[in-house]
Amino acid sequence: MQIIEQRVSLHTPALSTGWTTFQCSARNLFDGDLAENGYPVLPPSLGRGSIRDTQERIRAELEHHALQVADVKARILVVEDESIVALDLIATLKRMGHTVVGHALRGEDAIKLAAGMNPELVLMDIHLLGKMDGIDAAGWIRSNIGTPVIYLSAFGDEATRERAIPTAPAGWLQKPYSKYELEDAIQAALLPPHGSGELH
Repeated sequence: MQIIEQRVSLHTPALSTGWTTFQCSARNLFDGDLAENGYPVLPPSLGRGSIRDTQERIRAELEHHALQVADVKARILVVEDESIVALDLIATLKRMGHTVVGHALRGEDAIKLAAGMNPELVLMDIHLLGKMDGIDAAGWIRSNIGTPVIYLSAFGDEATRERAIPTAPAGWLQKPYSKYELEDAIQAALLPPHGSGELH
């Protein structure tokens, strides 16, 4: 018995990041001699039709997932105390098709807006104006409202991350980050693990 491996290369849009290549292996077992052209003679059940059907099924599943992800848009609360950074972030989110329901400079204001506006996601800077920082605000939001929070921070030291762990963040973006990293983090936070199509 011999083995032949068919490599399948599929291209599908991955969020807003461009085109991503997926490679899958389809292993087919076969018995028999080689044909005159040197290729193996596959039994009917493992012939070209079967391989083609497998390729088309995989392609359809990947394209469906890509479209599903691309369609996920959210109502987002931005918590950022640097005005220029906040304005740029809000403009970027709107270009991506998301709705920005509010912008807070302080942790205390973030809590009030989250409770009143019921966003589907919060983008939270850690170092904020006022007595309450982003980790404290995120902890309250997660405990009382359940809204997922993505941290945006220029500080990625171990002590800060350890403080953030109990708040169960949906993501962490280290400043500066690209718009592609931002969109990927948002989609990962909103889509359930198995892509059922429902928002968290």
